[in-house]
Amino acid sequence: MDGRMNLTAPQPGTPLSAEERAFLQSFLALPPQEIVQGLGVFQRWSQAKGARRAIALKLLDPELSDKAVARLCGLSDRQLRRYPEYRAFVRLLRQSNGVARGLKDADGGMEAWEEED
Repeated sequence: MDGRMNLTAPQPGTPLSAEERAFLQSFLALPPQEIVQGLGVFQRWSQAKGARRAIALKLLDPELSDKAVARLCGLSDRQLRRYPEYRAFVRLLRQSNGVARGLKDADGGMEAWEEED
């Protein structure tokens, strides 16, 4: 595997997932100029290396879990952990932004704390 995502169009009539619908609605709500810029990013996205895609996603949304980042980049969790630049970026992000870590129980209660290295 060369780290590139294999994007294929869904079969006609295939329903979109809730996540895909939300993304599409958000994307189409952008001003036309930003939509054009976004389409340019999509072309570069498929050409970018896995670590670069992962860092870009984490920069856009620091709350994304590593598992979600890996899935969105077309990588396995194990492949993502092999990128030293991604691991270093995540450590730096946690240190600079004080991103809290936490848990959410089945009842919706949340507990958060700041990680220390």
